[in-house]
Amino acid sequence: AFCTYASKLEDACDAQTFCRERATVARKAAHDGVKVSEAARKADFAASRRLLCFLDVLRANNTHKEKTLFECQNLGDQTSKFDIVYPVIPPPTDCTKEKIKPCDYDWTLQQYETQAWHKKANASTCQSCPTPATTTTTTLTPTTTTTTSAPTTTTTAAPTTTAQVATVKSCIIKNKDGLKKASCNAGWCDFKAYPSYNCKHG
Repeated sequence: AFCTYASKLEDACDAQTFCRERATVARKAAHDGVKVSEAARKADFAASRRLLCFLDVLRANNTHKEKTLFECQNLGDQTSKFDIVYPVIPPPTDCTKEKIKPCDYDWTLQQYETQAWHKKANASTCQSCPTPATTTTTTLTPTTTTTTSAPTTTTTAAPTTTAQVATVKSCIIKNKDGLKKASCNAGWCDFKAYPSYNCKHG
């Protein structure tokens, strides 16, 4: 029971310290900003009040201009209604951690050895408080995987070249039998169609 109490007390004290430090920083930042706004508002009010007063000087007749100007020059700021109260930081709640724990020398001395009944009662083996479990945070390192695609080889067939000659209406093919006329291929003599022949203009 004491070990649990001491552990919870320590957690509460640490939480209060952390919370107060964070809140104090936020409070200072907020107060600094508000103070700037407070001063600016007071300056705007004072300037506007004097400006209106100087306009009265321009509107006054000649016999009252000097007096009105003097009043404007000695016009008080009267900005107290814009004062903002900044409360002080309240003191922390008393939170004192247990300095000694079961089985510590000072604890054993205080709880057992200095007691009148200690010599008359045999104490069993002291069991210390368990060590708080340590929380380990593992941060995974992002792994970058680079995928390289194999180069794609595109085989382009060599264009088929058809040997052609000038446009004619017919082709004259010469072979061992003599000259023979062949039809034109779209107006062109096609050597590929007759690889064993020699084509001539017809």
